[in-house]
Amino acid sequence: MYLLKSAEQNLVVDTLPNKLKLAVIRSDNINAPIISISVAVGYYHETNHCYGFSHLLEHMIFHRSKNSDSSEALEKHVSKHSGYINAWTQACHTNFHLSCANEGFAEAVDMLIDKITHPSFAPADIKTEIAAIDEEYRLKLEDPIRGLLSVKKAIANPSHPFHRFSVGNQECFVQISAEEMQQQLHQHHQQYFHSGNIAVCIKLPKVGNYDDVLLRIKDSLGETISAKESNYELALPSLYLPEMTHKWVNLRLQHSHCQLVMCWLIEKTQDNLDNKALSMVRQLLESKHKNGLFDTLSKQGLVRALALTGGIEQPNFEEVQLHLTLAPAGLENKDMVLSIIAGYLAFLAQSQLANWRFSELEKQNRLLEQYAHKKDPVETCISVAQSLHGQRPEFEQASVSYHQAKTRILAIIKSMQARPHHVYYIDENAACDKQSDFYAVPYSVKDFGTVKEHDAARFMLAPQNSYLPSQLVLVTPETPLGSIEVIDKHGVLLKFAQLISKDQPNGDCFISINSPAMCDTLAHSMSKKVWVEGFTVYLQKRFYQADDAGISFRVYGHQHGLTIHTTGFSEKQLLLAIEIVNCMIAFHLNEDEFNQVKQAIIKRLSTRLLQKPINQMFANLNTLIQGDTYSIAQQVQAVERLNFTELNAHQKDFFKQNCVEALLVGNWRLHAAQKMHQQLQSRLTAKALWKKPAILATAIPKPCLPSLPVIQANDTAIVLYQQVRQIEEGVLYIKERATAICLILEHILGPHVFLRLRNDKQLAYMVGVGYKPINSQPGLAIYLQSSKSSADTIYNAMIEAISELLDDWLATEKELEHIKLRVAQQCEPLNKDVSNVARRLWANFEHHDPFFHYKILQQTLMQISSEEIKNWLEKLTSANEGQVLLTNDINAPMLNSFKPFSHRPTVD
Repeated sequence: MYLLKSAEQNLVVDTLPNKLKLAVIRSDNINAPIISISVAVGYYHETNHCYGFSHLLEHMIFHRSKNSDSSEALEKHVSKHSGYINAWTQACHTNFHLSCANEGFAEAVDMLIDKITHPSFAPADIKTEIAAIDEEYRLKLEDPIRGLLSVKKAIANPSHPFHRFSVGNQECFVQISAEEMQQQLHQHHQQYFHSGNIAVCIKLPKVGNYDDVLLRIKDSLGETISAKESNYELALPSLYLPEMTHKWVNLRLQHSHCQLVMCWLIEKTQDNLDNKALSMVRQLLESKHKNGLFDTLSKQGLVRALALTGGIEQPNFEEVQLHLTLAPAGLENKDMVLSIIAGYLAFLAQSQLANWRFSELEKQNRLLEQYAHKKDPVETCISVAQSLHGQRPEFEQASVSYHQAKTRILAIIKSMQARPHHVYYIDENAACDKQSDFYAVPYSVKDFGTVKEHDAARFMLAPQNSYLPSQLVLVTPETPLGSIEVIDKHGVLLKFAQLISKDQPNGDCFISINSPAMCDTLAHSMSKKVWVEGFTVYLQKRFYQADDAGISFRVYGHQHGLTIHTTGFSEKQLLLAIEIVNCMIAFHLNEDEFNQVKQAIIKRLSTRLLQKPINQMFANLNTLIQGDTYSIAQQVQAVERLNFTELNAHQKDFFKQNCVEALLVGNWRLHAAQKMHQQLQSRLTAKALWKKPAILATAIPKPCLPSLPVIQANDTAIVLYQQVRQIEEGVLYIKERATAICLILEHILGPHVFLRLRNDKQLAYMVGVGYKPINSQPGLAIYLQSSKSSADTIYNAMIEAISELLDDWLATEKELEHIKLRVAQQCEPLNKDVSNVARRLWANFEHHDPFFHYKILQQTLMQISSEEIKNWLEKLTSANEGQVLLTNDINAPMLNSFKPFSHRPTVD
């Protein structure tokens, strides 16, 4: 558990009369309260139940209960109060968590506690959730993570509960009648869902009086959860039988990068000590410094990426996994890859780790914990609740000395020097002779011999981090809060918002470089794509220390050029941004780098052609409406045609004519913004200026059913997209009004469509409604992906769900005022998260004053009449101008449901 220092300082742990542990955190970084209820029971605790039993139990908790005969009441209540609710089941833990607005929190918690403590497990609900779980299973059949996990389960000890198929599907569940399943669910719930196994964390905003709410929740937890001693401890057999250790495992996963995954089992000691030691080991292995592990592997063209992660959850062991994405040379020289890793581990075992490395790591962690607030507040709440199950929660453990950390690091490295428990080689063409259960992943197993160590004398440790801030101070306010300073001259338009927030000496810098040579043809656009990818690889090696020091950076392409985005601590960030600009102007790919990057892009784009149908629908929608963009197939063909000479010829023109837009938001003085403007002008627009064309969306004058490329998939996907463009023929909305209508429609339709199509009709697991602007043109998308329904069934169900809201218009109209208030609150232009404000301002950069745009949007939301919303709901129920229907169902054009969608442009 990784607990922020700010949370630790404001955390109080209480033990209720029934012995349940309750942690309460007061935080000034959240606006709405959060609760996490952790049960120290997972699928490891199943006995004679069917596969997926614990997963089914988790789903069933959200259905009817002792005091509620509704499966929808809690979800509707949370949605009404702008909330979020979810749950998950792991090996040894199940978690339920929610967050919603203050005024609805206490009631939401009461409802959740009632469901957790007194579920009904009604047979009708069991059948509903079995269908939902089966759909979830089918949706993720080709998920590479699930595929790898299924092979890990296949080679595990059959007596160990990890070996079980934990998700479940229709085939598993039909072996037991709904009535018998109800009885087993009740028995399992009674055995494990009690105060000895349940722990709770509540995170409350610092501002506000929550004493009555907290007292009410404590009473509810203390009175409704039965008091029993914990019984979650398990005596587990070995995860692997001796004959299945130290094995090389081939896997054939479709549409996946070629990878090596090396796995070690490290015996746990003390959580706090293990976490600090593993953090240092991760840094030692992942660092991109000269003559480090990654640098040595990548210089020889063996790997493209490297990461150390956790693995299978075990009470007494930590699985450590080294993931390596192989380059073509790595495929041919896997023994060399393993040899270099073995040599580097031997080098680390012999190295003297200076105390400054630990001081630097502690400073990094302390700064990130105290100021960066990168950890999601819900995740923090979940982590704290889960940690309460231990004898001594991590935040109560003693500090760790440098000597203890060094000793533990050495022990971990020595464990890794021994042969890995398993090495997984993932390749579409791997030789296999077996197949995993349920996911049908081909695999094979062979002995893994000893590895010769590469010469350790060539390796080096990373130098000290030059990007660590020397002092984090908040600058003196110079501009009014919520104001924008604009500097527009010499081809550089820079906007600056001085945003100074308590405990956040942070900022965000966006630099958009637009050039005709990056966007005027498909070939130029693909040259930019290849060049940006190669440049990103270069930056990761050059500025790897910046991210460790709390300054992240990213370079990405857009329609008319590319964008540099830096975020994190404001100190030294603008220096980094200008260094990236300097590197960008001088950077050239060599021919080997060009070929590696080109093949990586072709692989990634080709994989996107085979990804989930719903994702392809949205990609096709963007291509249709965005205008000067290209389909994935067109991009693949263009990259394949691109040669090294052409790239160099194109790159020479990238910075001849430019138009630059930049945004600075955060803890900087106005002088820093002015200096940044001068630096950008002198570097990027001093030669020649270019006027960037307007970004326009293609209007859809008639309801449209585009002809799409053939998509090979068993699932049916459908997207109903509605542009909100015209009030009436020839009269256009202003953008704020169109946006307001889309946001209101999203909040009305989202929960209702989900409940009707997923829960009631059981059409699909993936169902959603979302506001989707394309090229700044507001629009709304309703989407669904199903393994068992045709496009016309799905479309008719969508229309029926929308019609229900119209049929019961009095109830819908009553809810509208609450929705407008909630959406207006979410459109508040200022909040405490500097990065969030920066992203919103950047998304609305085209407005002269993005802050004012949000204020106008808030005012407009309250002016939207119920009749106007009713009119748009009615438009959605039939084919209308501005409407696009996309589906991979090849029979759709012949079906009566889709006859009104007569205008059919082709998406290449």
